[in-house]
Amino acid sequence: MAAKTYAVLDPAWTRAMEQPGFKTMHIPDVDFRSSCITFKDCLAIVRGWSDAHPRHAPILILINAKDGATIPGGVPLLSYDEAAYDELDAEVRAVLPARKLITPDDVQGRYPTLREALLHDNWPLLGEARGRILFALDEPPVKVAVYRRVRHSLEGRVMFINTDE
Repeated sequence: MAAKTYAVLDPAWTRAMEQPGFKTMHIPDVDFRSSCITFKDCLAIVRGWSDAHPRHAPILILINAKDGATIPGGVPLLSYDEAAYDELDAEVRAVLPARKLITPDDVQGRYPTLREALLHDNWPLLGEARGRILFALDEPPVKVAVYRRVRHSLEGRVMFINTDE
C-alpha cells in the first residue's frame, strides 16, 4: 500500500497505472514496484528477448487473473468476465504475432478437440516450438469456465487452461 508506506512513486509509474489495460502485480496494493507495470510492456520485454534469442526453448507464461479483494483495505479489483478475457487475449495478440505463439488451436490442429489432439501427442516438437511462447490460465474451474465459455474446445483462445483429465 503505497500511500500507507509514504512511498515516493515515479511519475512514469503513475502515468502507466492511469492508462487502460492490464497491469502486472502479484498482489495489488502490496507489490506495486513491478519491473514492468503494464501487461503489454512486460510482453514487449519478453518479445524483445525472444527475438534476440530466436532458438530459445518455449517460454510458458502463467496467468493468474486476480479479481475481488486481495487484502483487507485494498483496492477491489474488477471481475474477469468474458469481455475481460477477450481483452486479455487481444493484448497478447497485439504484442506477440501468431508465429511467436503456441495456442490451443495450434495444438488441436486437425483433431476435433484439443483433448483428442493431446491424446494423440499433437504437441509441437521442440524444434517446432523453439522461439515460441505459450500461456496458461492458472485458475479454478469457475473462472476457467468463463474463459472457455461455450466453446467446444478452446477455439480462438490464446491460453491453455487447468482442467481435469
